[in-house]
Amino acid sequence: MTARKVLVGFAVLALGAGMTASVATAVSPCGYRACSEEVAASGLSGQARGACLRQVMADCRAGRCSCTGGSPPCSCVCGDGLCGPSENCSTCPQDCGPCPTMTSTTTTPTSSSTQTTLRLCGTYPDSCDGPCPAGQSCVPYAGYCQCVPSDQTCRASQGPACGGTCPAGQTCGPYLGGATCICVDSTQTCDISQAPACGGTCSPGQMCGQRSGTNYCTCFAPDTTCFVSDTPACGGTCPSGQVCGPESGVQGTLGSCTCVYPDDTCLISASPMCGGNCPSGQVCGPYGGNATGSCFCENANSTCDISAAPACGGTCQSGRCVSAGSHCDCISSPSGAFLDRPEAVW
Repeated sequence: MTARKVLVGFAVLALGAGMTASVATAVSPCGYRACSEEVAASGLSGQARGACLRQVMADCRAGRCSCTGGSPPCSCVCGDGLCGPSENCSTCPQDCGPCPTMTSTTTTPTSSSTQTTLRLCGTYPDSCDGPCPAGQSCVPYAGYCQCVPSDQTCRASQGPACGGTCPAGQTCGPYLGGATCICVDSTQTCDISQAPACGGTCSPGQMCGQRSGTNYCTCFAPDTTCFVSDTPACGGTCPSGQVCGPESGVQGTLGSCTCVYPDDTCLISASPMCGGNCPSGQVCGPYGGNATGSCFCENANSTCDISAAPACGGTCQSGRCVSAGSHCDCISSPSGAFLDRPEAVW
């Protein structure tokens, strides 16, 4: 992975809040430019980076995360320092921090000390039946049998059934229809409802429907029916100034319907032709330079990523664009090497 790719390329759950872009905003809050730092943080490159970008923008546009400093931040991998919408203290403690543990205080005649300990209560995973303090229950969670508050066992239950408990006013259900269970406000149950019925609740003025091309439900506003329209036709509505189309997929496939600005239609064009528009100073092409990559906007001085191997005629900010097997990569010349000899830079 080149340093250029890392630099150029990317915890509370905020669920069910449909994100509508401001008409007056020059840059889409969930577009390529807004989400570029989140993608760079992933450290991914090649096709994986393109897939990360699509996931981040889709989650952002569905209101599950933010690319503009809101909470939770958008993230596509565990370990990027961002506690994303699908991560928690159990699945990704390095990003979200350790799960809550008990605090005990030890007092002696001359001193008092406080330390944080993990209250274990059985043999994981089949015999979590040990004793716990009053008001707590023993559950299998994060690789241990742990004592947790009796009204917070939801996260230890398994989806899609999710039979755990939640604090008053919240409901336990499967996040995005999967195996992870979360508590959500009882007035915001769309994200834990089952597709295709999607009978959950949303904020006033929003409706619950099945996200285009997926098996989970999402809240959407009347001017964002694009997100729940059928792909690849994608005939839904978008906020003023945006257009609805299917996300560019690998090998010419088309994905979920999404809203983009007219200068970002590259992201909804078909690979490998990739005839869509990009912001000024960028070029549209298939990531990896072949039909296996989705369409992507790249800076005009860094088109190596979207050039085709083995010719690799793209540009680099520094170094030379050379073939790296099935894709092209920018390689800096070490001291004494000749840039017109590709074998000299490996």
